[in-house]
Amino acid sequence: MALQRPAQHRPSRPTPVEVRRRQRLHGPSARIPAAWVLLTRLALEAKRGRPVFATVQSLLIVLIGAISFNRLTVRGYPKIDEPVVTVSVRYAGASAEVIESQVTKPLEDLIAGIDGVDVITSISRADQGQITVRFRLEKDADSAAAEVRDRTSRVRNRLPQAIDEPVISKVEADAFPVVQVAFPATR
Repeated sequence: MALQRPAQHRPSRPTPVEVRRRQRLHGPSARIPAAWVLLTRLALEAKRGRPVFATVQSLLIVLIGAISFNRLTVRGYPKIDEPVVTVSVRYAGASAEVIESQVTKPLEDLIAGIDGVDVITSISRADQGQITVRFRLEKDADSAAAEVRDRTSRVRNRLPQAIDEPVISKVEADAFPVVQVAFPATR
């Protein structure tokens, strides 16, 4: 005759000892989510002799995460075209002092009156002058370039006749090369 063990009765509510143990481990109001229980069971399955299933599940979770990461939109870095306009003027045969006094300075004075100008910088070299106008971010880059073009055409008759026509260009962030590569050759 075989001995039968009495069926153990499991109470529906945890015992006070289990409650204290859970509170000690996870805090007073800790409830373990079902997803964590499922992941724990998968890890235990790998230990019991089913490592392929648990490995495939882990790789699947990583794959879903990578695909989701690539599809996320970036909200922290909105596309901002900084309103920067450059005016370049060539005056063949003129020194840097002549370019500064006769070309760069009159252009700077007139451009400085445009609404929304933040910073004006200029460089005067032999044969050429360059003025960079940085506007506040609220200013539209196209309207800023149009206003600079308008002001430059107003002062054109006060500039020396021998200069080339001023070149006005917007500075665009994606117009500059990211990497420049040079290869030396022995031949």
